[in-house]
Amino acid sequence: MQNILAFNGYSSKIRTLNSKELIMNKHKRHFRLMILCFTTALSFFSFNSVVLTQPVVREVRLGVAVSKSLSTDQKWKENFHAKVVESSKIFEKEIGVSFRPEIFWDWTPSNEEGDPEELLTELKKAHPLDSVDAVIGVRRVFGMLTTEQLEDIRALNDTQLFSGYILLAMPRKALASIRQEEVLAYVFAKLFGAIDSDAPHSVMKPVYNKSSLGIDDYNKEILLMTRNLNFKEGTKSLSKETINKIVEQYEKAAPSGMNAKFYDSLGQVYMQLGRNENAADAWLKGIDTDPANIGLYRDLADLYLQMGKSQEATNLILKGTQLDGQKIDVHQKADLLDFLGEIYMSRGDLDLAYQTWKQCMDLVPKHVGALVHIGILQLNEGKVDQAITIFNQASVADPENPLVLSGLAMISRSKGEFNKAIQLFRRALEQSPKQTKRGDLKIYDIDQPSFILGEMGLAYVQIKDFQRATSAIKQSCQMNPSMDCHRQLGEMYFQMERWDECIRELSAVIQVKKDDVKLFGVLGVALAKKGDFQRAVSLFREGLNYATSKGQKADLHRNLANLYSSANQFELAEREYLFAINSDSKNIDIYLGFVDLYIRNNMKPKASFYLQQAFKINPQDKRIKELQAKL
Repeated sequence: MQNILAFNGYSSKIRTLNSKELIMNKHKRHFRLMILCFTTALSFFSFNSVVLTQPVVREVRLGVAVSKSLSTDQKWKENFHAKVVESSKIFEKEIGVSFRPEIFWDWTPSNEEGDPEELLTELKKAHPLDSVDAVIGVRRVFGMLTTEQLEDIRALNDTQLFSGYILLAMPRKALASIRQEEVLAYVFAKLFGAIDSDAPHSVMKPVYNKSSLGIDDYNKEILLMTRNLNFKEGTKSLSKETINKIVEQYEKAAPSGMNAKFYDSLGQVYMQLGRNENAADAWLKGIDTDPANIGLYRDLADLYLQMGKSQEATNLILKGTQLDGQKIDVHQKADLLDFLGEIYMSRGDLDLAYQTWKQCMDLVPKHVGALVHIGILQLNEGKVDQAITIFNQASVADPENPLVLSGLAMISRSKGEFNKAIQLFRRALEQSPKQTKRGDLKIYDIDQPSFILGEMGLAYVQIKDFQRATSAIKQSCQMNPSMDCHRQLGEMYFQMERWDECIRELSAVIQVKKDDVKLFGVLGVALAKKGDFQRAVSLFREGLNYATSKGQKADLHRNLANLYSSANQFELAEREYLFAINSDSKNIDIYLGFVDLYIRNNMKPKASFYLQQAFKINPQDKRIKELQAKL
């Protein structure tokens, strides 16, 4: 039997189905429904996967510091902005990063055609990475460019991998063979860790006039790993796993003939991984590539010192000082001598350190580093007046140098001018670099923020502002947990007369810092205040074994004399005061100690004699009048 169905003008014939056919059709409908659901779901997840994996474009905000010789061109800024946008398209397409000039500054470099390393240092100081992600310094090149320079992108830029800073040099006259967008693409990629490539159309092929630009596969792998790099923190913002992969990439296919800056950056990456030997090898290759790269000598020597290779560090710096005059100038040689003095000081050879800094100043009379180091040496020996003279000279040469400000603050604190010291420490902190050293600092590391905060805390202690003192020293400890931090805590507790806590902190420190002779004096006095006479005497005597300067010996003998005097042991006290005067005949505290000793033992003629000597040293000292009244 047939039925006729009519629908919208169309008709079809259908027949009645038997039961077996009905069952089969039911299964077919179920199967078609499953296919439809699966297809719908697949299309849904495919759509969503595209959305989820599409990279979010990271915008790198650029600050552009322009020398005055360029900024006079009214169209320069507009043209430069357009070139940045054009070169940015490559990175936005391939790794999801765009570049945008956010602010332009006027820049007045000290020597526009000077050494690129010095110009980069000036640029970093003038424009820190605060309001922008990266900084470009643009200067004018006034001389003629050679044929080789016209063919090599590297001739007109100075960029260190992962640093956040680019230095560009623009020829005085626009050259048809130089396309700015090629230079910008090259330095942008280098900023994120890309290295030179032989790929024909790569942005990292350091030649001009490439017909088209792109990122070669080798460098693209690197840039995809570093695209989220925080330039303020450098490679520290990357995970160790990522750094390992970058290193593997460099080791796998880094082309031969890389420049010193590449090896410098590679060494820094190795340091992040704790691979010191590899870092040393990289920096040695960098020095071989560019024997005049003074920064590499310093970094490698520092690493040698960390590895306990003091002699290797010394030999390396001596090698640098003996370079031909055509390879390094007098200022670079002076910088190396300054650092060599630091090495000698760290070895405890103070006389050789002093002589080396004098050599440095023979080359450059107002060398701030050498002046500061000699000032620290004199301050450490208690020669405050000589230290004041030296630091004042350094202040004239570079008044905002954190080393100078911190040294002047220490002098002010030693003179009892605590509020002035605090103000100087604050200024030093504003000018100080980021914390670049960890662990126990050397006595010449007075520009490190952790040192400045700790010493400022001790100045607050002197004016009884214990809240600010505790805050500053705790910040110091958080920034750089070390034995130095415990030393500062111990000294704070000493000033607060919290003897038990002082003894606890300094007893731990002195076990590993025998070279810090001041600790023997402070801890010995704290023990004496607690009534532990024998341990105090023992500690002062032990300190004499480590004292290297006359000032240090004088202080310890004076402490012994004061201790014996308080215990009414006249002969022992008198002997120690004599030892102290023989070590430092200009220390007024020793003479006043003598006066007090003789007055208490009814020996007024001798007391009067030593009081006159004290008056010659400082007639304004209030203690002289107080003792005079007792005679």
